[in-house]
Amino acid sequence: EKFMRTTVVSFDAANSEPEVSYREFEHSLIKPRLRNYAVAKKE
Repeated sequence: EKFMRTTVVSFDAANSEPEVSYREFEHSLIKPRLRNYAVAKKE
């Protein structure tokens, strides 16, 4: 249900809580890349 989707968060002022939803997107336009969280980014 949440795989290969983008996360959208909005704020509900009436309840003072965030609302989280997920939307499909055209993933064929984005090239896969390595997601390595073990190494810090160099600036």
